[in-house]
Amino acid sequence: MRQVKVLPARAPILIGMKSEFPSRSETLPLPLVLVIDDDCAVRDSLAAVIEAFGFRTCTAGNGAEGLEAVGREAPSAIVTDLHMPEMDGFELLTALRVAKSEIPVIVISGAPSRGYDFLSAAKRMGAVATFQKPLSVFDVIDTLAGLTADSVRH
Repeated sequence: MRQVKVLPARAPILIGMKSEFPSRSETLPLPLVLVIDDDCAVRDSLAAVIEAFGFRTCTAGNGAEGLEAVGREAPSAIVTDLHMPEMDGFELLTALRVAKSEIPVIVISGAPSRGYDFLSAAKRMGAVATFQKPLSVFDVIDTLAGLTADSVRH
């Protein structure tokens, strides 16, 4: 008697043929993270790491560009530096609060405190998390994963 191999339900029948089941990216849009930093090396490397962990990204060089991107792109979350030209992270947080935005904001900063805790101030202004540079990208990724999982559930 000839044996018949049963394929799993999700397997494509022919090699090279597209499965009848859609991939995750076809069923749910990947969360979009807006990365704002005036240092292009930090901005680009952080965006690349975030993308490597399954998010889409868009970037901006300061808070003003970031606000424009918020209106244009509707990100799921924002990762922003505090100290930038034109519009800094504090001004961005204020503008988002005035606009009654519910986009979660993660603040990163490399500036030394000199007696003032900038990151605590950012938390009081509405940042959901803060990280001092140099930072662990894994902490940022874990925070983003938690934030976007919460938004998918609601």
